[in-house]
Amino acid sequence: MDMPSLLNTGIQGFRAYAELTAPDVDYDILQLQAEHRELAADSLELQVEQEANRLREQFAENVGSAQYGAARRGVKVGEGDIQQNIEDSAMDVGKDIQTAKGNVEFKKKQLKSEADRLKLGADWVRNMEPSRKIGRTASILGDEAQYMKDYYKKKKKGKE
Repeated sequence: MDMPSLLNTGIQGFRAYAELTAPDVDYDILQLQAEHRELAADSLELQVEQEANRLREQFAENVGSAQYGAARRGVKVGEGDIQQNIEDSAMDVGKDIQTAKGNVEFKKKQLKSEADRLKLGADWVRNMEPSRKIGRTASILGDEAQYMKDYYKKKKKGKE
């Protein structure tokens, strides 16, 4: 065998190996992406708690400033407009915190759903037969993936 043919054979061997192992790499990538989505979902909870604490601290500082200002002017702090403003502000802060938590819960569910979808795609890649692995990983999560799954199930049963 001459040198170019030998080199070409080696290259083809590496290419075949790469094509056979690509789904394993795809599996790992999909698993990592799923873990990233789950971590992002968990970090959202921390972020909303930090934001809630910031709003509470800001509210407490504002109440303290308002009470101090009223006291300097000789106004009784527990009476009248100042007390009503404090109560209204407390309700507004509570609503803001609840809205933020609701938004985070929605986003968290989206991220968890994406993570589940990625894990399903990863499992599908991992469970492919070696003969089906080559060239089948490009669209594992799209509509084509479901078509391919159905096609091979039918083929395995002898329907096509």
